Amino acid sequence: MEINGQKPLDFDMTAAHWQFILPHLSTVDGMILEDALNSGFYKWIMAGTGLQNRNTVKKMSQQVLTDKEIHPIAKRIKKFLFAELPSLELYCQGIWAKGKTVQCTLQTKESDFVNGVALALIKANKWVVTFYDGFWLDPQDSKRLTEDRIDSFGS
Repeated sequence: MEINGQKPLDFDMTAAHWQFILPHLSTVDGMILEDALNSGFYKWIMAGTGLQNRNTVKKMSQQVLTDKEIHPIAKRIKKFLFAELPSLELYCQGIWAKGKTVQCTLQTKESDFVNGVALALIKANKWVVTFYDGFWLDPQDSKRLTEDRIDSFGS
């Protein structure tokens, strides 16, 4: 697929759910998580748990956000994360107490964000294709997207 003779640029959020958790953590826990996200979230978990396989850590780290029975490796990750980020456990418990899932709550935030970006781009008459936790953009618009606020596209 091409737009104006070039491949579209792929904007994809890294560890999106964990980024959406940040505002719900204590200041200290938020700083710890933000540092981990900036330096390599899965690498941080691997260092803290002794696990070696990044793909396994990535897959299993999603399970820690559930109050259901989880894989033993996910339990190990959950124990590490809740010890390092005590307010993460409080955040999860608050959602579980309402009979909701953390994954669904975060997926809603993620889709709202991606759809908001897409809407701003569409209103500015820009070419955009959304998917899961990201979107494709015309390469000609990338500099403006990264330098300006998304909601200023139409101005």
